[in-house]
Order: sequence, then structure tokens, then C-alpha cells
Amino acid sequence: MKQIQVEWTVSQLQRVTGISRTTIEQRLARVKPIRETRRERLYPAPECFRAIIKAHRDDPSVHRLTTAKAQLAEFNLQQKRGEWLEKKSVEQVWTAQIIAAREVIMGSHLTKSEQDRVLNELADQQLIPILKKMGVETE
Repeated sequence: MKQIQVEWTVSQLQRVTGISRTTIEQRLARVKPIRETRRERLYPAPECFRAIIKAHRDDPSVHRLTTAKAQLAEFNLQQKRGEWLEKKSVEQVWTAQIIAAREVIMGSHLTKSEQDRVLNELADQQLIPILKKMGVETE
């Protein structure tokens, strides 16, 4: 029958959990050791694991990392579904549309002054701020 280890050193906890020695020592700061040797303190298994798990669960960096991973997974799923477009694709479409509209205006029967007026009116429609809000580079 396998025996359950009831006392753990910081070194053993480090090997088992993969958490750095310094972090384990910080998380065990409030756990009273069962006994101490010249080299190590021995901690009771239930209390030391409870302290490590609670500190891990309460760690804001763990929460941020978990949230970031969830957001990335959601973004990747939306991208696969076609709910998101690449910035470069949007820029190319907008650029092509603007160039096509300009060419139609310039090739129309309008006089030069009428063409300039229409192009100026289009420019006054605040397209640049809208495109910038969308993240499209306009310069």
C-alpha cells in the first residue's frame, strides 16, 4: 500500500508544482511548519497545498492570463466564422472604392469646378475620422 506524504519541504513542493522556490515561500508565509531541520522546514500537506492553491486562485496575474486566453480563443473562433475581417483587407476594399468613386467623378461630364466641388463635398463628409476610428491608416 502506498503511503501518503504528510510533510513537505519547499524543495519538494517546488519539484512537484513547478512553482519557484521564492513564490512557494511567499505562499507558505502564514503556514506554520510542523518541524524544522537545519536545512528545511517541513509543512503539513493539507495546509501547504491549500495555501498554494488559494494564492494561485487569488493571483491577479493568473486572472489576467486566463481572461486573455479566453478572449484570444473567442477572437479566433469569431475569425474562423468570418465575423472579423483583416485590417489589410478592409483597407484594400475602402481604397479601391474611393479610387473608383474618384475616377467616376473625374471621368464624368461635370465641369472641372463641379468635379472639384463634388470631391470636396465627399472629403467634407468626415471620412478620414471614421476611417481612423476603424483603424485604417489614411496617410
